[in-house]
Amino acid sequence: MAHEGLKVISYAFKDMSLSDFEQMKHSYNMESKEFRAEMEHDLTYLCTFGLVDPIREDIQLTVNAIRSADGPSGEKGNSQVNIKMVTGDHIETARWVGIQSGIIEKEDAYKDGVVMTGDEF
Repeated sequence: MAHEGLKVISYAFKDMSLSDFEQMKHSYNMESKEFRAEMEHDLTYLCTFGLVDPIREDIQLTVNAIRSADGPSGEKGNSQVNIKMVTGDHIETARWVGIQSGIIEKEDAYKDGVVMTGDEF
């Protein structure tokens, strides 16, 4: 689904009493990895779906306008702007958005360094 530009979301739940949850809140810092690990342990999976998050209709026009801007000496179509997109999306969703918005060309999308994770950056 991410390869098609969808935001992939899964639903799961954990059956626990309110008193057990309150005890966990007092045992762990709620922002800690330990709290998250405990909350995510023994989940019951419900479903996974893809959420459509359409890109702005005019984004290709904007990208093209930036790319065709006058250069520093007045030459046409020689913009010194290098367009980058930073997102928290899955890398495949980001790649799809980059292609659809005209930021990257489809034939360049899988070249080294064109699309990368935050850790790689």
